[in-house]
Amino acid sequence: MLKFLITAVIVLTVYFGTKKLIFEYKEVEQQEKGGVVSSAPLGLEGLPPYLEASLDTAQKQGPGTMREWLKKNRHLVRDPRLAEIELDYVLLVSRDNREEAKRVFKSVKERTPKDSPLAPRINRLAATYD
Repeated sequence: MLKFLITAVIVLTVYFGTKKLIFEYKEVEQQEKGGVVSSAPLGLEGLPPYLEASLDTAQKQGPGTMREWLKKNRHLVRDPRLAEIELDYVLLVSRDNREEAKRVFKSVKERTPKDSPLAPRINRLAATYD
């Protein structure tokens, strides 16, 4: 019985460890391609529905367009969705402007509460952008 229990624990540990490694690999791969990886929960409040299409377009067109979208629409978007969008921007801009990415990340981190649905994502990104 003890052998079975130890084997089960080892198998589950390997399974979940592998799953986590694959997710992190895909996230890094997507960042290197310049894409946005949003691992935050879907359905966060704060973005008016009429801005969804323009946000999607801005994300696809790159960091410059995304920066302009944020400047133009920041006052219309509330947290936690604004923080999620800014984290997406951090990933987009980090390749070209590391200092800008760190500045925006710091701003998001400072205003996001520890119990926010974005906290796990912020913690994952903290090693890179702090």
